[in-house]
Amino acid sequence: MRGIDFLVDDWKEELERIDLPGLHIDRHKEGIEKVIEHLNIPEYKKVFKRYDIRGKYPEELNEYFAYRLGRSVAKLVKKRKWKKQVVVCKDPKETSENLKKSLIRGIKNGGVNVVDSGTGSTDYLAFSSVEEKSVGIQVTSSHMKLEFNGFKLVYPEGNGFMNKDLDCLKQIFRENSFQREEDGAEIDKTYYSRYLDAAEDFARKHFQDIERKIVLDNLGGIASSRVEELLETLGAEVINLSSDKPKVNPPDPKPENLKHIERKVEETGPDMGIATDMDADRIAIYYQEEWLSGDETFAALIEVMKPDKVVASIDSTEIIEETAEKYGEIEHPQVGDPFVIDRTIETGAELSGEPNGHYCFTQFVPYNSGTLAAAMIAGSDLNEIRKKLLDISIVKKSIEVDDKYSSMEKVKKEALKKSEKLIRNT
Repeated sequence: MRGIDFLVDDWKEELERIDLPGLHIDRHKEGIEKVIEHLNIPEYKKVFKRYDIRGKYPEELNEYFAYRLGRSVAKLVKKRKWKKQVVVCKDPKETSENLKKSLIRGIKNGGVNVVDSGTGSTDYLAFSSVEEKSVGIQVTSSHMKLEFNGFKLVYPEGNGFMNKDLDCLKQIFRENSFQREEDGAEIDKTYYSRYLDAAEDFARKHFQDIERKIVLDNLGGIASSRVEELLETLGAEVINLSSDKPKVNPPDPKPENLKHIERKVEETGPDMGIATDMDADRIAIYYQEEWLSGDETFAALIEVMKPDKVVASIDSTEIIEETAEKYGEIEHPQVGDPFVIDRTIETGAELSGEPNGHYCFTQFVPYNSGTLAAAMIAGSDLNEIRKKLLDISIVKKSIEVDDKYSSMEKVKKEALKKSEKLIRNT
């Protein structure tokens, strides 16, 4: 049975809520086929990315999309024989609330139970999923522009969905074929206290108190990251610049977006500035009048933890290699946090990361945590640590292209040609 045919009656309220020209149509007057034509927007195919789901709201992704995704997630849960329950969470973005409601409705209509864990960071979702031993899904577009929204999915173990399961979910979504099910149950259950207690316990294994004054901005994620609570619990004095809406668009913690933090540090004299993106899975550190590179932050975390095994994406620099090898082994999987974290779990590594500000502490939760990374850096002796690091310059530049995948294929072909020529010459 084609799912939308029988779902439209149940969906009148959601259809009226979707703020998109052409979707506010009288289904009785126009007919069901016209409704289906408008609902199955061709742009939907663009939003399934390599690691998550992201699209422009409401043209590419809206409440109907969220409902249909919920139905698809429920079907995937049953197909994979996972626990018939999904943990749902959202970031503080305005459009996230209605998307979450529609997502939950879709999951329940698919005959799967829902645990609504409220508003939180993505590592908080992962923590909640581990506690519930259930798949989790977060409504967030992370560091993307405010006109976007999206979804991130995690396994019951807490790590992000891999390609095979995201591809299967995409296929179920595109088939759009669902049966009527007995509704699943819904409960509200938050894990804020347990999450913060676990983060504090982890941090106190490496230091006792943070004796710093810190400027903090969660770039709109004030209700989600719990960074301020953790830092203050550990002893820091925090000047929080966060608000319900981010001061920058996109809410991406890159130095060019964070001049206001630099100014506040200079005005008020704190020791450090910290920024996270909206779902707090990446972090940026301002210290001694400069922004640390992602590799410097990663190396500092290695110096604090001294792990016997580290996993770092292949685009990491020699700073990570040299620092990690002082204490143990290092592995370099392909770029992309699902691949990095998957390898981290396989090898039993305590710490993993990427130069983009993603850092995962597997003994806390196997997902990138800007919240815990902020505490770990704030509690470190950064002066002494930086003296130990390899002194190299790191220059990275983003280049806009129409299609990054085809562009990368061209780069790889050109690199292979040059390497073959180099080998012949030597």
